[in-house]
Amino acid sequence: MKKYIVAVSGLTNEEEKRFIEFLQSKGLGWWHWITNFWLIADDGDDTNAEEMRTLLMNFVESKRGIVIDVPTHNIWAGF
Repeated sequence: MKKYIVAVSGLTNEEEKRFIEFLQSKGLGWWHWITNFWLIADDGDDTNAEEMRTLLMNFVESKRGIVIDVPTHNIWAGF
């Protein structure tokens, strides 16, 4: 399993919708209860940080973002 942290400044509703559609098309799980911040899990190892970064760069303009690949032995929790 691969895990990622993704943060992007100020996505519009349309940009966020396209990102969710990408996540769904890849069968990825995600946690997104904090604005502009996502925790993503890939059970199939079908994605990588560069692919997510490139996709976001393709449909967001004048935004700043980061995609971080989290080692699989790390654990996260949210509330």
